[in-house]
Amino acid sequence: MEINKNDIPLQVAVTAHNWTSMTPEVRGEQEQAAYFDHMTGFYSRLMSQVENEREREYLEAAALRYQAGYIAHKMDQLRARSRCASTMITGGSNFNTRRNDKANASEYNKSLEFFEWQKRAESAILKGLKDMRTAAAGGPAVIMRQEIEAAEKYQENIKATRAAFRKQSDIMERRKILATFFQVSEAEVYKMACKMGIDWPTMEPPPSWVLTNNNARIRAMRERLEQMEKRDATPTTEKPFEGGIVRDNAEQNRIQIFFNNKPDFILSQKLKEQGFHWSPSFGCWQRLRTDNTRKAVKNIIGIDI
Repeated sequence: MEINKNDIPLQVAVTAHNWTSMTPEVRGEQEQAAYFDHMTGFYSRLMSQVENEREREYLEAAALRYQAGYIAHKMDQLRARSRCASTMITGGSNFNTRRNDKANASEYNKSLEFFEWQKRAESAILKGLKDMRTAAAGGPAVIMRQEIEAAEKYQENIKATRAAFRKQSDIMERRKILATFFQVSEAEVYKMACKMGIDWPTMEPPPSWVLTNNNARIRAMRERLEQMEKRDATPTTEKPFEGGIVRDNAEQNRIQIFFNNKPDFILSQKLKEQGFHWSPSFGCWQRLRTDNTRKAVKNIIGIDI
């Protein structure tokens, strides 16, 4: 991906600061430099996560889309700023305070919108990467089984560490035991000790709450796996109602409500209160595929799915 500071035209950047800065040319160059630094850092963060050529292609395309969106939002922000003024630059005579307040509010809203867009856009790219890896690994259920297996192994290693520490009181030997059981380098032993709640100076055995917390995590993951397996065993189905259809979408892991006509204000509010969100890409109201969502559909539409 090519990144050039002139992707943000210098004249636009300078004009944005004509009425708010004594040195608009300097501020314009700073705007260009900030864009270049941001895009360079963003691209480096994305590429540092590449594990194969397929992921590289996905992230390259995503970075280009992000760049185009970033430039568009930045230009909107700069144009809004060009309408703002300061009495330090214009002088106080006949200064239209009301108009300037509106211009400042508009620029603030554009800046806030720009900032929130950046967070959403990067989050969407990373979610796409995660979904790609999940699909390549065989699906969410496969990933969950692997995580459960790793947590169970960790549980056994904690128990073994507690037993070994009781037989060995020497602090340095205990650190070696930790490195051996968890297969980490000497430099990483400290981090492992902190993770397990071990006091580094005394190297007392891992406290019992570490076992308790990890066991609770294993139970939660097993319950989640059970839900996944139940979901995977249930195919996508649709059920009509007066005014639309409800789709129990296994592939998207969503329950979706499609209306023939736009819902009125009261129904829209009810959907929001029940946790549904409008999806422009699917053209429906949807929520995660759970038993609670099915109950919500019953409350809103009056049908069982």
